[in-house]
Amino acid sequence: MAEPVSPTRQYLFGGGPPPVTVEARPGTDARDQVPAAGPATGLGAAPADPFAGLPPGTAQLIVLPGLGGQMFRLIGNCCCGDLEPHYKRRNEEPEHVRPDPLPLGRRVSRDARAGGERPTRTLKRMVGWSQQKAALTEWLSRLRRQHPRQLTLVIWDYTDHDLPWEMFFLGRQRAGPQGPALAADWLGCAATVVRWTKVVTTADNAVPGPVEPVACAGTVLAYVAADEAMQPDKALMESLGAVRRETLADLITSLDDSGESDGVGLIYVACHGDYADDYFGFRLDGTISVGDLDGRGLPGLAGARPLVFLNACHSARMVDASADLGENALAGFTEIFLRAGAGGFLGASGAVQEPAAQAVVRDLLGRIRATPDRPVARILQEYRQSVAPKGGELPLGDDDATAAALLPFFYGFMYLFFGSPLTTLRLDGEARP
Repeated sequence: MAEPVSPTRQYLFGGGPPPVTVEARPGTDARDQVPAAGPATGLGAAPADPFAGLPPGTAQLIVLPGLGGQMFRLIGNCCCGDLEPHYKRRNEEPEHVRPDPLPLGRRVSRDARAGGERPTRTLKRMVGWSQQKAALTEWLSRLRRQHPRQLTLVIWDYTDHDLPWEMFFLGRQRAGPQGPALAADWLGCAATVVRWTKVVTTADNAVPGPVEPVACAGTVLAYVAADEAMQPDKALMESLGAVRRETLADLITSLDDSGESDGVGLIYVACHGDYADDYFGFRLDGTISVGDLDGRGLPGLAGARPLVFLNACHSARMVDASADLGENALAGFTEIFLRAGAGGFLGASGAVQEPAAQAVVRDLLGRIRATPDRPVARILQEYRQSVAPKGGELPLGDDDATAAALLPFFYGFMYLFFGSPLTTLRLDGEARP
């Protein structure tokens, strides 16, 4: 017997509005109980625009799950209102099948025997997947033409599909009636891409959405795992004058007290991450799970509103926690820290190898420190531009040297930023060479 679908769920993911039932008192007609209407009062026009308030040059793409978890649909619109929405009706049937699997960190590996596949193949697979999305490519191309100087895209992904939107490939577009020619590029290079996810809030704990920028500023609070592979992270934190905690539990405990996080601009964690499709199996440092943190609150984040950077494998992924929490629930470290009040979140969408990942982090933090008034998302875009194959050029070979050369490109796209596209980070620690 199929599980009944709630009226609200039916409304959100297909079907009409929730039904309203009016019961009459015994022996009467429900219509007899409705009072006579008074004089009509005109309220005037009140347009409702769900995309109102977007900064100039900003568009949004919303990724909604289909029932059963194997399909998804897209809704998109732009700040200027001059472009037709990518998808107009919320109750359309999902048109996109979930690819299995596409997460970059589950595929990319120097050696296919390590459980992934060679970066050259993943790159070509991403291009092939993108080319199948003709309607989405057309919409994104129109956005690029509408905002040629600077395009920002906020992606609200309500799925656990791990779709690498930043690596969506935009093929070359010829000049024509629709506008000038466009060079081939990757979405994460052509636009400043930021993420947002389903954040569970209440009226007493409202979290600003990704439109509201945050000026993160202050010192660095860090935890670096006592692992030989993490020594470069330790040296990096020392160069930034970070206050370090001995264990991840110590750092989490310090976030229970707003006094300990006052004046903190960046919370940095470098450790191993283990992903599992399980509320308590998805862990950081082998000790702290999503389930362990979910109900903790972390009130120390709300006042300082620091940027949280979890430099750990899979730290930016989400897990379907419906079996544990019901309500079509998604859970992850991203949602937990944003809900608690983090000014932004940086994390990895898959498994990363320490030397290459540490090079990305050093570059990003170096750029942030050098240009503290520049938005973090813009800095991430510029880093991606510096490591991406120019003009969408695809390598023909599949040798070890070609594969190794692509790793900085993949890792640059695997680090995702959640928050406002205008959020900045100013570090006040004593920097040392």
